[in-house]
Amino acid sequence: MIDEKTLLVGVDSGERVYDVVILHPVSDYRSNFTVGVKKANRDEIARRICKSAEKIASTDVRVTIESSTSASHILSKHLTNYLWPKDLNVKTNLISSVTPRKLAEAQLIDTKTDKVDSYLTAQCGEYEHLPRIKRTDERLKSLSSTYEFLSKQSASLKMRIRSLLLQLNPSLTAEFKSAHKGNFSLVVISSYESYMKYGKLTDKGLEKILKEESFNMGEKRRKKFLKIINEETIRDSLYLINIIREHRILLSTVDKQLNPLKEVIIAAGMKSPMVKLLTSISGIAEFTASMFVGLVQDIKRFPSSKEFIGYIGTYPVKVESGKLKGKTKMSKKGIKILKRLLYTSAMAAINSNKYVEKIANKAVSRGKTDMQAIGVVMTCLVKWIYGVWKSGEAWKQGKEEREMGNSRNIFPRAS
Repeated sequence: MIDEKTLLVGVDSGERVYDVVILHPVSDYRSNFTVGVKKANRDEIARRICKSAEKIASTDVRVTIESSTSASHILSKHLTNYLWPKDLNVKTNLISSVTPRKLAEAQLIDTKTDKVDSYLTAQCGEYEHLPRIKRTDERLKSLSSTYEFLSKQSASLKMRIRSLLLQLNPSLTAEFKSAHKGNFSLVVISSYESYMKYGKLTDKGLEKILKEESFNMGEKRRKKFLKIINEETIRDSLYLINIIREHRILLSTVDKQLNPLKEVIIAAGMKSPMVKLLTSISGIAEFTASMFVGLVQDIKRFPSSKEFIGYIGTYPVKVESGKLKGKTKMSKKGIKILKRLLYTSAMAAINSNKYVEKIANKAVSRGKTDMQAIGVVMTCLVKWIYGVWKSGEAWKQGKEEREMGNSRNIFPRAS
């Protein structure tokens, strides 16, 4: 219960400073100050709390800290372990940054300054049953991290199967460049087993294998495939075939886990208000928005969109060394799963939105290749995601079109 002996303290934690507000709900007492994120300043916050408690004869202090940065967790531990006076009961509580905003919406208060944020954070201490904060969208973070790990495993298994097929038959892998996709590896395994059993692979035998493995192959490719299988001499290939089969079993197990997990991530993401805001951007689906929120978590750690583009890894890199001037390609750094999702989002946005299509055509007219133009759109999507996430407002095409229309460099470099 809140009474005359209760003191409320609210801390809005940033990367460099703590904005602190000390309130006494019964009287009009209020003190606010700002200190840097240092150990000495954390002691100063504790001393000022003690001084205010002594001034108004308070015995119960409730410190509420907005958990948006790592500095807030450090301050919470520091105040919990601080040697307070024996007659002073101090409770610290970490809350989500969403909680003060909800309180502001209920009281119709504009939250544009840090002092207002810390004031609202202090007011959150009036509620007894505020849950201790777990990291924002913690479940979504764990789900998206699991999906990222499984997708990496799937990609590495596919590349391993491709390299094993190359060892098994180099000319076959050179002819069929998509050897790691679909059920092609199973077709190769079954074809070799049939050849080893009967001494020859016939057209009917290949047709039967293709039906069993649900793999389509044209007549020209069938002839080339049969020619390579029947002409090549097979020696000690059974060992490699067994390894490829084991890799295929692992790959199918991983892929079976990915599809249901994707549905779970979408269901968890739709509970987050930020995911719904990000889906207002053209081309960004629920799964892509959920993965961004789950893997990025806190957008405040990026001062500008350039840093965010650098983190995702959609900036261009020139391949140069002395007199050698290579092609300009997208960086291989960043989060690969998000870049893969951005590629599909960019393709969807180009096909469905005339404004995005205009951006891609403008890039092509300036001498960029089709893939570079898609990279331009991917970078624009990252900028729009940053803007929507930072402002908390839905994407407005008219506003973005005016801003982008005056920009000469659509494909900015990350500093």
